[in-house]
Parts: sequence; C-alpha cells; structure tokens
Amino acid sequence: MLFLSAWYPVEWDSMFGLFVLKHARAAARKCEVYVLHVAASHDRKLNISQRQEDGLTELIIYYQARQGIAGKLLNLLRWARAYHKGYRMMKKQWGLPMVTHVNILTRTALPALLMKFFHRIPYIITEHWSRYLPRQNYRFSPLHRWLTRYAIKKASDFTTVSEKLGKAMTEKKFSDSYTILPNVVETDLFRISFQEKKAEKPKKTIVHISCFEEKSKNLGGLLKAVKQLSEIRQDFMLRMVGTGEDFDNTVNLASELGLLNTFVVFDGLKEGEELAKVLSAADLSVLTSHYETFGIVVYESLACGVPVLVTDVADFSETIAPEMGMVVPVAAVSDMVGALDRILDNLDTYNPEHLRKFVVEQYSEEAVSNQLLQLYQKALAGEY
Repeated sequence: MLFLSAWYPVEWDSMFGLFVLKHARAAARKCEVYVLHVAASHDRKLNISQRQEDGLTELIIYYQARQGIAGKLLNLLRWARAYHKGYRMMKKQWGLPMVTHVNILTRTALPALLMKFFHRIPYIITEHWSRYLPRQNYRFSPLHRWLTRYAIKKASDFTTVSEKLGKAMTEKKFSDSYTILPNVVETDLFRISFQEKKAEKPKKTIVHISCFEEKSKNLGGLLKAVKQLSEIRQDFMLRMVGTGEDFDNTVNLASELGLLNTFVVFDGLKEGEELAKVLSAADLSVLTSHYETFGIVVYESLACGVPVLVTDVADFSETIAPEMGMVVPVAAVSDMVGALDRILDNLDTYNPEHLRKFVVEQYSEEAVSNQLLQLYQKALAGEY
C-alpha cells in the first residue's frame, strides 16, 4: 500500500497533514504501508529523509522552492523531479504497490494516474480540503477542474472525510458519488481522566482548541459570546489553546472586551499528552467555526468524556446527538450564549462513558483501519 499526499508532517511542522499520517498508521494495522511525500522547502536543496515505524515506512523528499511568478514553473519541474526520484527509490527498495491511496487533490493524483496507466495499479482518493465548501468560494481554472474530475473518475473509490464535503464536491460536479472515510481519533491518547478533579475547581472550564485563524474559526464570535455570558454568570473560565496567524489579534480583542485573564486565558500551543490532559480536565469543549471538513477536536473532546458546543459545520448536525452537547447555527452569537448557559447548568447530565463509546466505535484507529481495508480490497477486486 502506497500513500501519496499533498500534506504530510515535515521537519518544521509536525501538525501539517497529521490526519493523513493517522490514516497511514491505521492502514498499517492491516497491511504494509509506504508513504512517498514531496515537500517544498525554501532553505535547502534536494534532500531525502526516510524512517520506519510499526509497519509504516516514510520517504520524504524535500526540494528547494523559489518565490515569484517565474518560480512557479521551476517549482513544478522540481516537484516532478523529486517525485520521479522518489518513485525510482520506492521501486528499487520496496517494489511496486498493489494499491495507491491519494490524499488531497489535485497534483498528487498525477503519480497515481501514471502508475495506473503503466502498471495497472488501482488507486483510491481521500479529500480533506475545505476549498470545495460553498463558503470558501474557491475559483478553479478550467484545466484544474477538468484534471480533478478526471482523477476522481479514474479512481477505484473516491472518499471524503464528511458528508458535507462530499455533497459540496458533487454539487460542483467534481464527482458523481463518494464514500465517507472519517479521520482517526487517537482514543488511546484522548481518554477519560481527571473527572474527580472537576468538582474541586472554583470555576467550570470551557476549552477551545484551534489554529487561530479568524476566517475559519470565528474566534471573534466566540469571544463576543463569552462577553455576553460573563454578564449573566461568572462561574466559568475559557481556556483558548493553540497558536496561529490571528493569535495576537485574538488576545487583543479579549483585552478590549475586558475578558483577558478574567474570563479568558491563552495557553498557547499544546500537543500530545499535554493537550489530552487539558481536554480531559475541561467541563465543556467549544468549536464556533464558520466552516470545517471534519473538526477532529470535537471528537477528541468526546473521547475524553467532555460534552461539546459546536456550530453547524462538518457533519455535526448528524453526529452530535443531544446527549453529547449542542449544535447552533454558524455565527449566531446569541444562540452560542444560550447554549453555553444551558450546558454549564446541566453538566451532570452528560455521561462521559457514553460520549467516549460513540467515538471509539466510529472513529478509533481500529474502526477506521477496518474501513480502509475494505476500500483496498474493493480496489484490488476491481469493484468500481
């Protein structure tokens, strides 16, 4: 099994495309998995990195990228050269794959198309990118649109991480059908703990985790909701976890609203066990985005036994039942305030074990690995 992905964790960004790595690890539970990833770097010439862990072998090739209009063509040529080099190394060390799994269109599908044409190797596609959603209003060139449609048409199976993303792509006529392949939640990492400590806290803890990008995450709307909530009750604290391009602006807005270090604190970036501890110790997790394709932090919260308040993005209106939390309209501050107030008053009605059970059954590594195996077997059998 060969994974090709436009996004994948690299030396300078361990979070970039982490969801693809999690899919690869899930697949490695059932078969040998190889990853070939080509990444642009602005400070190095052609460089190769290779590592292996638990049935997963990664080959990452870095090429030096250039800025400017003229650099675009040069970068495309260097990208193709790097992929060709990676393909030759892969063929020599591992042999040809039985199935290729393409992640994030469109350019990444080209090597898979060539392998299908020359070696009859089937491939499947998984799309994660939010640019197809109506709110993004992304403009595709005619060539880009045609190539995307062609790559999907030739795939053994086309999958998206949510129903909303799949529908958006069919409405834009990129595909006629799709299969849902959810992202993986690390249920061994995100687990129920610290429950006994919640009763001891003087204030109820609300947590928000994001990449601090205002356009998608609606950080301002969340802070405005918290401001209004603070005028109703004072028994809570919002912890905002993460960093990103709008981090400073968000801190400044919290200060202007009189919330900084009174009702809102900023914890910065947290990962791994440290992030899991923050979630487990929370009473409520909130996501107030304008758009999402999956929203994994919501399911990580549920895996920790923590109820959620989310806006109606991704597939939350179908997956978040009333016993798990509440779903409110996008950008509706007054609805956020009302929902926050109601959930904080009824925290003891949410069953942590029930919340976690739902995630383990639907989104754990084992659950997703079974889906992946079925997709690969279907591709090999030519059932498409």
